[in-house]
Amino acid sequence: MTIFIQSTIVGFSGNPATIFAGYDEEQRVLVIGNEKEYQPIRKDDSVIMISNDKTIDFDMFFGMEQIEDAITAFYALKNGIALDGESKRLEIREQAIRADPSGSIELDEQINNAGQRYRIQGITNAKIATLSACHYAFYRGDSTQSVDYMFDELNRLSLGYGVTI
Repeated sequence: MTIFIQSTIVGFSGNPATIFAGYDEEQRVLVIGNEKEYQPIRKDDSVIMISNDKTIDFDMFFGMEQIEDAITAFYALKNGIALDGESKRLEIREQAIRADPSGSIELDEQINNAGQRYRIQGITNAKIATLSACHYAFYRGDSTQSVDYMFDELNRLSLGYGVTI
């Protein structure tokens, strides 16, 4: 099943922006398909709406406190391999190439007990929108699969099968 994502972001560099993406739950691949100017109205009812604009209707608020986790999610998806064993977990299409945050994020070479550190420069609304979609796919999309797995295991347990914990 594909989860369709519309992320509308304001308040960073450049004009307010919206990206449209799709997350393939089966292959665990996020495709950033298109970048558009600010679109505060949900494309249709099946779309997950992410925004930092509290004046519009959204499903998930994306705030400053999620940016570090979103960068972690971005790199995990960018460097990850899909379940087919070949494809990348993140694809940014030509129509959304300006929304690729890679050039605005510098990884600090030191990792400590607080985790990886980042420096962010020249980040636009479109790039933050991409990070918010990565955050959703990595933490919400993947957790849906974990919950499904847990229910399958509980079902097996209720049927009398052994379960490894």
